[in-house]
Amino acid sequence: MKTRTLILKTLLVAALLGMAVLVPACAKKGVALRFNYIKGKEFKYHLVSKVTTRMATDNTVNKYLIEIDMVVRAVIQSIKKNGDAEMAFTYEKISYINSQEPEKSVETIKKLKNAQLFITLTPYGEIVDFKGLEDLPHMEIEDFNLFKILMKAHPIFPYSAIPIGKKWDRQQEFPIENALIKGNMLAYKRFVIMDTIGPVAKINSEITMKFDLPEQKNFSLQADEGERLGFFGNGNINFDINRGEMIDAKAYVFGKMILTLKHPVTGDPLVTRIETTQNIDLAIEQ
Repeated sequence: MKTRTLILKTLLVAALLGMAVLVPACAKKGVALRFNYIKGKEFKYHLVSKVTTRMATDNTVNKYLIEIDMVVRAVIQSIKKNGDAEMAFTYEKISYINSQEPEKSVETIKKLKNAQLFITLTPYGEIVDFKGLEDLPHMEIEDFNLFKILMKAHPIFPYSAIPIGKKWDRQQEFPIENALIKGNMLAYKRFVIMDTIGPVAKINSEITMKFDLPEQKNFSLQADEGERLGFFGNGNINFDINRGEMIDAKAYVFGKMILTLKHPVTGDPLVTRIETTQNIDLAIEQ
């Protein structure tokens, strides 16, 4: 009787304050997290990414900044029998700062505004397919690769309801390629629901991204002293449980490593210490 009275009092206070709460029974059963895809639905990703890089070789130190502010329109084109959604994305607005190669910004933006991306997502947030940038110069559009940004900020949910405070792990793999490196990046994420406020689940994430690279003769990538090799960070996500939609997400990753290259003429090793940080802000606009 006392327990029932306490629950009724809690609900009464919540009603007076205009709040919604989870009663203890719901907390025990757990929270079901799942995207609700509707064919033809349109929405927009407003994404801000800021990458700072520090490179130190001998007595020379260089710092670079890449900052992107873009709006990407998404349309759910179809939904498969298994619930996966096929989405089409187009770049609507792009602001781009590249302190290393500022002259390429205007040309790159023009190319992207005519590009269309296609991403397939499961109801639990797993990215199962990505295409659309194959015909564009890889090095020029890498900063705008929505797939790789989502890998860091996007949630991947458990297949069944999970209690508040209990952690779950997910991992995905994606290719990486630039002038030096060609291989894969393994993205490991650990999630936990910290709280629910009304229909909104507040989720925290731990991010670990590690390289899976073949052996190379001309260069090596190693962990800096006392550091781990890869990118590490954290994030937070607000997810509307009732609507089955993400509201917004943030992610921060940091990496510190040593790149050793062979001089093309002398063959002597050129050692560069690299520090990179990235801050991502992602908001969904209906």
